[in-house]
Amino acid sequence: MEVKFCLLHWPRNPESLELWQQVHALAMQGLTAREIAERLDITVNVATQRVSHLVRHGLLPKAAERKAKRRKEAWSKVRRLTYEHGKLHGSMSQVIDCLNIDQAEWLFNNTPAGATVAEFIASIIVDTYEEERDGD
Repeated sequence: MEVKFCLLHWPRNPESLELWQQVHALAMQGLTAREIAERLDITVNVATQRVSHLVRHGLLPKAAERKAKRRKEAWSKVRRLTYEHGKLHGSMSQVIDCLNIDQAEWLFNNTPAGATVAEFIASIIVDTYEEERDGD
């Protein structure tokens, strides 16, 4: 999506326009200013200023709206997969109920401080997925 600027806010050179458009595109994907800065190799301050400017002038929805949209899109894709594969989500309670006492103790002992059991299990799944993908 191309960012439309009024004449008062038109970037002065093509490189600047390209940077504005990149910031806009990444912000629309739901990335934070810090993530945008890392991707574009700019300071967090510059990324924050650009995003704030775009929001202030109505060229970009507020962060909460962008994040909500991204979460909804991701959730819709996962939900579609569950139906395509004929699977049910289940719950964390069902996962824990399937463990014996030693396995449950291991799970709770190894869940990092500040993380939920669900986040820890998700990290195990992601690690296993990445290992399998890299092994092919």
